[in-house]
Amino acid sequence: MRALTFLACLAVVSSARTAHAQSASGRIEGTITDSIRRRPFAGAMLIAFPDAGFRDTIFHSAEADARGRFAFADLPAGGYRVTAEHPWLDSTGLVVPWVRVHVPPSGTATADLTVPSARTLRHSLCAAAAADTTLGVMLGVVRRVDGNPIPGANVVFTWTDEKVERESATITKKQLNASVRADSTGVYRACGLPAERTVLAQAQVGRNAHSGVIEEHIGTAGVLVRDFHVDTAAVTVHVDAGRFAITGHVGDRDGNAIASAHVRLFRGSLAAVTNTAGEFRLNGLPGGIQGFEVEVAGYFTKRFRAELAGVLDAIAIRVERIPGPADSARQADNYREFEGRRANVVGRYLTEEDIARRHPFTLSDIVLAGTDGQNCVSVFYNGERDANGDVDLVVPESIHGVEVFGRGEVPTKYSAKGCAVVLIWTR
Repeated sequence: MRALTFLACLAVVSSARTAHAQSASGRIEGTITDSIRRRPFAGAMLIAFPDAGFRDTIFHSAEADARGRFAFADLPAGGYRVTAEHPWLDSTGLVVPWVRVHVPPSGTATADLTVPSARTLRHSLCAAAAADTTLGVMLGVVRRVDGNPIPGANVVFTWTDEKVERESATITKKQLNASVRADSTGVYRACGLPAERTVLAQAQVGRNAHSGVIEEHIGTAGVLVRDFHVDTAAVTVHVDAGRFAITGHVGDRDGNAIASAHVRLFRGSLAAVTNTAGEFRLNGLPGGIQGFEVEVAGYFTKRFRAELAGVLDAIAIRVERIPGPADSARQADNYREFEGRRANVVGRYLTEEDIARRHPFTLSDIVLAGTDGQNCVSVFYNGERDANGDVDLVVPESIHGVEVFGRGEVPTKYSAKGCAVVLIWTR
C-alpha cells in the first residue's frame, strides 16, 4: 500500500532528523476530519513535503491523535504541501487534497485537511450511483475481534424491493440479495445498494464464523461506512451462540432505576431482565456489531447498537415514558403545532408515513445526517428538551412526526444558542 511504502521510506531518513532539527525553527499545526464518517480522522499519517522552489531534504510525518490534531515541529522556514496517508484511503482509492502552507521563521502555520465528501466517494466507487440517486454505497473493514483485518471475508446483503402495479394498485414485494468480498486489507465496498431503505447485512468467514445480522440504512448522502467484527476463534452455528456479554443499567430520563426491563438481542432469542437496581447482564452474544431492544411496561421500546469485540464498559440506557390518558389533550396540541409548522415554516419534516417507508433501525439513522451543525444538536421530546440530546429514546415506529431545523431556522420557542434542533412528537 502507498502508506506503508511511504512509511518505509521515512525510516531510511529518520537518522538525519536530529541534526536537521537543530537548524529548524517553525511549526505546522492543524486537524484532519473524515467528512464521510463525520468525525476526526484519528490515526491518519500526515506528510509535509517542500513546495516548488524550496529545498528540504527530509520528509516530515506526524500522526493524527484521537481528535484529529497533528503537528510538525522543527521545520525550516519556507513553503510546504501537506497531505495524508492511511490504508483505508488506499483501499477506497481516495486522495486527501493537499494544502499549501508557508512556515514563517520561529512561527507556526495552520493546515486543516478534510477527507473528500460522501458525494465524491459515492461517485468514485459506484458509477451507477452517480447517475441514480436511489442507489448507495456501503463500505468498511471486516476484522477479527482482536482488530486484525480478515482478507477475503464475504459481506452479504438482503433487502425487499416493492413494485406498485398501476392498473391493479397492488404492491408486489421481492427479496433481493447481494454480496461482496473484502480485499487483501479486509476492506469491502458494496456498490448499488438501495438508499433510503432498510438493508440487512452480515459478514461471513468460511462456513460457520460470522457477525450478527444487523439492520442498516444508507441515508440521503448515499454512503454508509460500517465495520464488522467476526469472532473466528469461537466458531458459531447459531446467531445466539457466542462468548461476549454486555452489562448495563436501564433508567428513566432522570436516571432512576427501572426494574423488570427486558434487554434482548435484536432478531434473536437471548434476553436479560433488569434487577431492582436497574442492572442487567446479557451473556452468550456473538461478536461484531449487534442490535438490541429494551422493553418495559409503560415506556417506549428503546433500540441501540453495540460493538462486541472485547470487554465493554457498562452501558447506560434511558427510556421514555409513554403518555397516559391525562396527556391526550396536550398530545393533540402537539400534533396541531407540528402540522402548523409543516405547512408554513421552512425546515425538514418527517411524518409517520415517511418513517414507515424508510423503516430505520433507530431514528438517528435518518435524522442526524440532515442536521446543520453536526456536533451541536438540541433534542426535544413533546416540547421538552432532553438534556442528553438523544434522538433514539423512542423507536421510530412510536413517532408521530419529526422536525429538523438547521442553525438560523430554529423557531424562537426552541432557541438553542446556535445549535441545530430536532423536535420529536410521539404517538
